[in-house]
Amino acid sequence: MDRRGHSIAPLFYQMTLPLASSFVVPGPDRYRFLDGRAKLTPILEPERLRVSLAAAGEWLEAGSEAAIAAVGKGGLCYRSGLFNEDGSVEWLFPRSNTSELITAWLDLANLLGDERYRARAVAYADQYVTDPVHGLYRGEHTEAHGLAWYWRDDKTYTGGYSMRAPESLLHLARVTGEERYLDAARMIGETFLARQQQKGLVSMVGWSPKGGWGHPDMIGSRYVYTVGTFASLYEITSDGRYRAAYEKSLAALMEMQQPDGSFFQNYHPITLAVSEPSVKTHFYSYIFNGIIEAYRVFHDERLVDRARRMALHFAEHYFYRQNMPYCLYPHWKTDLAEYDAPVHDSANGMLWLHEVTGEPLWRDIGQKLWLQGWMTQADLPDQPGIHGALLRGVSPDIATGKAPNNSDAAHLVCNPARVARADLWFQVNYIFATRRLLSTVAQ
Repeated sequence: MDRRGHSIAPLFYQMTLPLASSFVVPGPDRYRFLDGRAKLTPILEPERLRVSLAAAGEWLEAGSEAAIAAVGKGGLCYRSGLFNEDGSVEWLFPRSNTSELITAWLDLANLLGDERYRARAVAYADQYVTDPVHGLYRGEHTEAHGLAWYWRDDKTYTGGYSMRAPESLLHLARVTGEERYLDAARMIGETFLARQQQKGLVSMVGWSPKGGWGHPDMIGSRYVYTVGTFASLYEITSDGRYRAAYEKSLAALMEMQQPDGSFFQNYHPITLAVSEPSVKTHFYSYIFNGIIEAYRVFHDERLVDRARRMALHFAEHYFYRQNMPYCLYPHWKTDLAEYDAPVHDSANGMLWLHEVTGEPLWRDIGQKLWLQGWMTQADLPDQPGIHGALLRGVSPDIATGKAPNNSDAAHLVCNPARVARADLWFQVNYIFATRRLLSTVAQ
């Protein structure tokens, strides 16, 4: 650290990277011997996909009902569930503000023909856009309007959750004809425009009414998701300011991406200098989702190029392990509790990349990532708090030197009675990947 508290590690780390002119990214044909699609084809039959999709929806319903009962308000859903050896469930963080859940409810309604899920999408969106404290902020501090209440319930707000809202709100507005969802998206958009920096990132990692803006020197690479945010806002408003903001966001994405296709975990929001040089591959799912959202609006081939580069970096590490860990080296201190846990949340992004490029490698990885989720999905119909959940194991040694020091992450500390956990983010992205598979298996 230098005397101002800035990390000097990134400079050394970047000095060890190959120059862009000399770095050769391997092509997808390199992995043709590892292709497993022929084996997967008989497994990925439509009925099996639908059964899994229905089970995923049942777990979301259980999390929603439990949150509504606990808080006494409709439309909520817990962020996480912890599962104990005795069969009990501990629910965590009922005010998740995971905007994608709106789209996931609508997908379940459309794919399963169940209108109950459409009603849940409306209920979830209504609490999100109308609660000025625990939904999208709408208080006296107008500079923060549209920021989402943080799932930690620690009296702070973050743009990282509201940046994913405009597309889901647009989707719901088209289904219901309700303009108020678009009004909420426009509120988010004005704040994002005001906070976009010259180099393209939107600086809003954290904010609180008491402390103002936080983390001025660091922002996660997942904030390049705003290429999608600004694209959806342009679609909603036809306002040229959002078209220009999209171009700036894309420029940031391109500058931040390393020659090997990777993204570091944290950057300086103004200069785009690397604030901390770990690679959090969990963030790749956010970046994929933002690119997919933006491509839906603009069909910009620059997005496909950048997604493909990132996917090649993903493939290089995936085929070495036959899974993808939450983080790659060097591990940052806040990720020590789960850095080597495998994640499958980029399945949807890989399947999309196959659709737009026709390259079979991405479908192979996407199917395998989906299969990873399917293999861990609980099949316990008589236990509604567990059935349908995508179970992630818990580390047996977190208590020995790797325990997080913040109380809101206490669920990561080793508990001998605990055997698994499930999280809303992985659940909704599994639904998106299942939807995409259902659209392709019939081809």
